[in-house]
Amino acid sequence: MEMSKMPKLRVRAGICYLIVAVLFTLFFVYMLACARTQVYRAREDRGYENVQHYTESLQPDDQAPAGVNRVFRWTLESHCRGDSITFYVVHHYVKVYLDGELVYSLQPSESDRIGKTTSSNWVSVPIYPEDVGKEVTVVATPVYKDVINRQIDFYVGSRFDIFSDCLMQDVDVLVISTICILVGLFIMSMQVYQLVKRDSPSLEMFYLGNFSVILGIWRLTDTRVIAFLLPKYAMAMGYITIGALVLCAIPLLLFLKGQLAEFDGAPLLHAAMALSGAALAILLLQVLGIADFREMLPVCHIMLAGTAAMLLAIVVVHWIQNGGHEAGRSTVLMMILVVGAVMDIVSYYWRNTSDNVVFTALAFVIDIICLFTINTYETKNKAYTDPNTGLFNKNRWDELMNSRLPVTGNLGVMMLDLNALKYVNDTYGHDAGDRMIFDFANILRNTLPPGTVICRWGGDEFTAMLMDSSAEAMQQYLGQLDQAVQHYNDSGKPPFIYFSAGYALASEFPELSREELLSWADERMYQEKRQWYTKHRRIR
Repeated sequence: MEMSKMPKLRVRAGICYLIVAVLFTLFFVYMLACARTQVYRAREDRGYENVQHYTESLQPDDQAPAGVNRVFRWTLESHCRGDSITFYVVHHYVKVYLDGELVYSLQPSESDRIGKTTSSNWVSVPIYPEDVGKEVTVVATPVYKDVINRQIDFYVGSRFDIFSDCLMQDVDVLVISTICILVGLFIMSMQVYQLVKRDSPSLEMFYLGNFSVILGIWRLTDTRVIAFLLPKYAMAMGYITIGALVLCAIPLLLFLKGQLAEFDGAPLLHAAMALSGAALAILLLQVLGIADFREMLPVCHIMLAGTAAMLLAIVVVHWIQNGGHEAGRSTVLMMILVVGAVMDIVSYYWRNTSDNVVFTALAFVIDIICLFTINTYETKNKAYTDPNTGLFNKNRWDELMNSRLPVTGNLGVMMLDLNALKYVNDTYGHDAGDRMIFDFANILRNTLPPGTVICRWGGDEFTAMLMDSSAEAMQQYLGQLDQAVQHYNDSGKPPFIYFSAGYALASEFPELSREELLSWADERMYQEKRQWYTKHRRIR
């Protein structure tokens, strides 16, 4: 096949795939929305049901951590569905009896000298047909006084169905936590790679990735579904949850120190050191058996609230220093995280539970998505933008020239070149020449019609592409440019702007490509330039 036909064939193949992909997507949407399978069942699933009728009493116990036991009693009825008694407890020891016989016990191991609480646990006790009519006694021993009145819901039924519902309730937290962990690991890996390659001596992004991982671990280990899946490690998960909460603000402060170049970073570094000292103290209190992580939770919240207040103060100072104008990217990042952290703390104390407390993690995911989008846009924008004029550069122009889209009859290409730039540089200096280029770029931007693609093609050369134009319109635009330049020169302050221009229309040359149209416009521009220099021989 001829090479000249290959690009057209590639475009046609891409269009064919696009059409097929869109049609299949519509088909998938229809199937999900409308297609259903008709199922007949003579027997219902075992499912599960909530135990409604039970008695609860408090029994003093000097040996209990909180000085009291909670005792629940009910009778297994014949209509009970399923294969187990299942319930969820937080910071309780548990014993389950059937007609006085101990069938289940949950408490810390005697060899465990560090952990005081069993944390969050799903208790599941199998039941058999012969258990119908037996009295169920659940003795729940609170580890802390603030969980004595915490509601405990008892279910009789299928563990699988209970787990399925639990999974659906926690799916948002699981997704957000997983995203945080994966994003953090990716960022940390990239930073380590750059350090090994010596491309970046900074650890800022490593700290950001570390914060992301810790944030994800904090939320993931605190979900009920993890306690369901890993019952033997529920105690460890509880301590990991609070430990991650203690640590998470430290890498964030170290990251922000490098991002906030306009601020004195000393307060952030001092705060990071203070939080590190507090975290070490909390760990020692736990290891020495003086105070449990859970008992230090208010201290953790005070640490986080203090960090949030400091970051909020930085945001306010930055806002005032900028006169209320647009805030920097790092400032917006801090604000979103501060709002998320405050909402998490308020939600915890309002509902007295950490279930689905996900605002900080969600705020971070939003930040990451926004930062990635902005960075991608800026990277592409920098690749296509001339830094001195803000116009597109030759890279963008070449991309447009190589476009596979057909050349329409209304396409117009314009080539413009400043006259006497060397004379201006030699007479007034290169700063004056740069100002001349910049001001002419603004004239082009403000004079040519909206939608025109304007590029700085070279040092003092500019190109413009108009998608819908004609010979009359091109003459009109050039006349308007002449008037705008004359108005600029009327200020009487040198350097004055002079330019030459040429254009070519697809309607004039219907068989030519974009590159060939530009060549015609360039030739016409040089004809005008030669005429101008003939009239101004003293300016070279």
